[in-house]
Amino acid sequence: MKKLKNIGVYIHYPFCSRKCFYCDFYSITELSLTEMFIDYLIKELEIFFSEHKSYEFIADTLFFGGGTPSILTPAHLKLIMASLEQYAKLSDNPEITVECNPGSRINQHLEGYLDAGINRLSIGVQSFNDDELKFLQRIHDSEQASNTIRTARLAGFGNINLDLIFSLPGQTKEKLGSSIDKALALETDHISAYSLIYEEGTPLHRGWSRGLINKNDDGYESELYFFLIDELAKSEYEQYEVSNFAKPGKKCRHNLNYWNSGEYLAFGPSAHGYLNGLRYGNVRDLRKYFEMIDNNDLPLDFTETISPKEELTETMLLSLRAEGLDVKKFDVKFNTDILFVCRKELEEYHSLGLIYPAGEKIRLTPRGYAVCDSICVKLIEVMEKVLIM
Repeated sequence: MKKLKNIGVYIHYPFCSRKCFYCDFYSITELSLTEMFIDYLIKELEIFFSEHKSYEFIADTLFFGGGTPSILTPAHLKLIMASLEQYAKLSDNPEITVECNPGSRINQHLEGYLDAGINRLSIGVQSFNDDELKFLQRIHDSEQASNTIRTARLAGFGNINLDLIFSLPGQTKEKLGSSIDKALALETDHISAYSLIYEEGTPLHRGWSRGLINKNDDGYESELYFFLIDELAKSEYEQYEVSNFAKPGKKCRHNLNYWNSGEYLAFGPSAHGYLNGLRYGNVRDLRKYFEMIDNNDLPLDFTETISPKEELTETMLLSLRAEGLDVKKFDVKFNTDILFVCRKELEEYHSLGLIYPAGEKIRLTPRGYAVCDSICVKLIEVMEKVLIM
């Protein structure tokens, strides 16, 4: 009898027309290798599932990330999904997402995507100000972004996310507000908003380290963050994670699985998965990825077993940055009473307006989300003193 596994699936498509200078994700511009990549991806699926024959996998979510997976044609997606479903069945109502770039050929693919079973789009708008898009070195302008969203809605997509980046150098509240207003006018179902991160090794980081780019200080970045939260709340977007806001019924199920410490499989170069307490990551090099699969090996860069201490840390960090820590589940999992052990800290955070009154869940307020990491570090520190790890 096979063991049933309910999982999410992430597939990393590693190609972009042009790499943005702030991006630290693994992506390359050799689009001509797409067909070869798909062949190897299908082979990776075959190798992986041949090593996990004792499980019956049910995928409730499937997420195509990248890179720019909207470069893929509907025929490509159908082939990949058909190959996956040989080994992992999709649930009766799966969430299937494709990340899209408004500057790619996405408008040509929309009806074909729907026909292939794609039911959620995540569109990398980043800004509706053309000067900010030029700074970010995006290949689209604001009108292309707006047109892509409108066209997707007309095509029949009922679940659309758009990404925004805030805290760009010199960004005013007025400029951020204009992007937010345009996003709201388009009535998308979900908005993901991230502060600009100066990842080491990126051209953005090098420009900043050489004094060519002025980075906002933490205080002003927090002002922009709270401004964004307030503006989205006025239009009834619920903040259910540090950077994610959704209309009712439109929370991203794939990401919720991550934040709830669920299991997920991952395929493609640089993709990371989590199964049976084991985290794994694929090699971050397409040539090496091809070479290992040619040898009938999984293209793994590393595997690691999650220690009890790491499990505590991840449970705290993932749950608190999202919909909150379920007190009963946490106490059973770690054989403790967190409301008692952390009573002093929780009372203090509540008095400061950083958490809601602790009951069935410990949940951060919008102000608490802004200092999520420091709250988690303190609570983890207290818990580690009483738990035998």
